[in-house]
Amino acid sequence: MAEKNVKKIVLNLIFITLGCAIVGFAYNIFNAENGIVLPGLSGLCIIISNYIELWFNVYIPFTVFYVLINIVLLAFSYKYMGKSFVLYTIYGILCYTLFMEIGVYVQGIGVPTNDLLLCAIFGGILIGFGVGVVIRRGGATGGSDILACLINAKSTNISIGTVNIIINAIVIGLIMISEGMSLALYGLINICLAGFVTDYVIQGSMGVNAYYIISNRNKEISQAIIGKMNKSVTAFHSKSLSTDEEVDVLCVVLHTSEINMLKNIIYDIDSGAFVYATRISEAMNKGFSKLEDGADIITKIKRKRKRMLEKKRQKRLEKEKKKTEIASEEKENGNSRSEKEGVNKK
Repeated sequence: MAEKNVKKIVLNLIFITLGCAIVGFAYNIFNAENGIVLPGLSGLCIIISNYIELWFNVYIPFTVFYVLINIVLLAFSYKYMGKSFVLYTIYGILCYTLFMEIGVYVQGIGVPTNDLLLCAIFGGILIGFGVGVVIRRGGATGGSDILACLINAKSTNISIGTVNIIINAIVIGLIMISEGMSLALYGLINICLAGFVTDYVIQGSMGVNAYYIISNRNKEISQAIIGKMNKSVTAFHSKSLSTDEEVDVLCVVLHTSEINMLKNIIYDIDSGAFVYATRISEAMNKGFSKLEDGADIITKIKRKRKRMLEKKRQKRLEKEKKKTEIASEEKENGNSRSEKEGVNKK
């Protein structure tokens, strides 16, 4: 069990490092070279750093302000999100600031286009992907991501990506004041794409499809799917209103990579079968991602936090019970001594 936990922690740290690297290099290659400010509190810190340099001729790296803001946010996170989230987030912030500073040295590489729209699009996609990877692994890159996780923990109806977009509205307003309307609009495209991609990564990016099959040879098809593909098949009893015929509809959930094998099985058995499919965002258990490792990392953190509080409550009750027992024993011993002393006096 301990070895399994260590492997999981190491894997989480690797993915958090990778996600932070993607964000750092994507920003410096696509955003920074074209004046598109980074979304969230990072962008706010960059604007503050630029104004200080402009007004006072003193350069203070934006990462200094970023770390200071995150110290305050982490204090709240420990109370509402738990120790694990805080530790992963501290590591994420350190990696994030490191790769943002290292990324400055790759700005000269440039991108093969000067089109601001393309840079805003690709920068937003990569930044959103990197942030999503970090949050999915139980941490955050800091700033608005921590705020988004805290708000999402209190109101699960609002996704983390949506909260990030709302927070970034403040940064967009400041961009309009300092940089003009044009760059603000490109920044809006950038942050919206980043928010949508973040949600997509957190909620599960694995391609999963549900296939529904109507055939006169349902039994043979279902046996072939179970035997050859090792997949569960569900049958729904239905009735055709056009022919007044009662039929069973088979349903099987597959990864995108397994679709062609399913089609071959159906075609070999009944080439005239009616098949239709629907795209689903994610499937859990029975050959798919585990429910405990699912998309809702915030619910997982809340559940872990609840268990931790329950353990503390149990320990407190045990201590109180033990104190009561000790006090009761001392009282009984005191009464016994009093009785013995009374007998001796007589």
